[in-house]
Amino acid sequence: MQILIKISLILLCSLSIQIETSQAAVVGQVDDFQDGTLQNWTSGGRNPNPPVLINDGGPNGVGDDYMQATATGSGAGGKLVLINTTQWLGDYDAAGITGVNLDINNFSTNTLNMRLLDTNGPFSLPVTVSAQSGWVNITIPVPANFNPTGQLRLIHGVADIPGSGVAPNVNAIVGFDNIQAIPEPASMSLLALGVLGMIRRKKVCR
Repeated sequence: MQILIKISLILLCSLSIQIETSQAAVVGQVDDFQDGTLQNWTSGGRNPNPPVLINDGGPNGVGDDYMQATATGSGAGGKLVLINTTQWLGDYDAAGITGVNLDINNFSTNTLNMRLLDTNGPFSLPVTVSAQSGWVNITIPVPANFNPTGQLRLIHGVADIPGSGVAPNVNAIVGFDNIQAIPEPASMSLLALGVLGMIRRKKVCR
């Protein structure tokens, strides 16, 4: 089992290399903010409180950078909305992406409902994050036909009808780290088994 896990991690790392030459989302890509940037995440030009990079205190403790977003509950910066217009675009079905896994820390006293939003189409079911959660790991499932072409939004939202409160005002300070595109677990297991089989066949040939 440990061998399969190691092979799966190697596969994820090799797949994430594709990000350097493509803006389309791929399985295994991860934003860990350790390069000293926000890795193309913004909150829109009108927000007076854009996300910031925090150089310490991520889920791995000392030296672990993370992104922090603030929503003030009113006005231009009242909603918790993070936007990516670069490496998180593309056809998620075709790429085999079934979820986005991330570490999140809700510092606020308000419960959050995190979801993914394609401004051209569907959005995900919400995943609840408790108030003052500390660092927790969540996976937001990707809906069918998810194909953000202009921007991907990571938001706190409840309603299911665009324009009717998808991203309501909320008072919140939230940390984000290790935002990763993941495949269906069964698919990754099959892929790992396939690679393991190839390794065994090579040994037999020798």
